[in-house]
Amino acid sequence: MILSLLFFTFALFLFSAAGLSVSITSVNPYTAGPDQLSLFYLAFWLTATAVLTLALYRLRPSRSAKLYGRHLRVAALTSGALTLVLILLSHRLLSITNTLALAAATVLLELFFRSSDKISFGRFK
Repeated sequence: MILSLLFFTFALFLFSAAGLSVSITSVNPYTAGPDQLSLFYLAFWLTATAVLTLALYRLRPSRSAKLYGRHLRVAALTSGALTLVLILLSHRLLSITNTLALAAATVLLELFFRSSDKISFGRFK
């Protein structure tokens, strides 16, 4: 099970890195439309998610699919925050307070996911 997840993550990395390299080398950012820029940001997010997932798995290998899911969630949240920072930088809307608020929101969201296993929601266990 875990080997198929790792294979899927590696395949996702290869395809998204190829899409990212094509959009970097062939698209002029000054004349690109919103669809081309959104494909660039999507490829960047997928590449960062795959790289971070593989790196987290390499740091703490396990045969558990649940731990792999945690690695995937942390990688997706972190790469989503990096992608949002990149989008805000491209529109010149990023300040230090926005960056700190985005980092705090990412950390709080991860802490919520880690504590949701311990919290009892009445009949929604």
